[in-house]
Amino acid sequence: MGRFLLAALVLLLCGCASQQRSTESGKAETARESALPEKWNDITYEGGDGSSIEKAVVIKGTVKPEVLVQSESEWMSRVYPGWRKQGQALLNPNDKYYDRIEIETRDGRKIDVYFDITGYMVGFQKLLGE
Repeated sequence: MGRFLLAALVLLLCGCASQQRSTESGKAETARESALPEKWNDITYEGGDGSSIEKAVVIKGTVKPEVLVQSESEWMSRVYPGWRKQGQALLNPNDKYYDRIEIETRDGRKIDVYFDITGYMVGFQKLLGE
């Protein structure tokens, strides 16, 4: 279980260190997408719109913290162009794992975006041999 908690800590630290801002230009975003390393090509987004735990965005396809953090940022850049990260929390209700990312939208609204990262956490735990 210690390694599992370490994985959660690594995820939070990576998320806090990546105070990403999206680009305002579709042209710049397209260029950035084409520059993504191939490891990000297997990421899929499922689930809801991220407005609540019940409607969390499900990220699938990675057990690497840096890829998960970048995937969350990429999703928010597409949905909330010009967003800025305000805070982050790892939630664990009902044996599932969620990233709650507090953002400020380009128009100044403050909202929480939820990502279901249970698959990531379980995969990372298996990778560590727990």
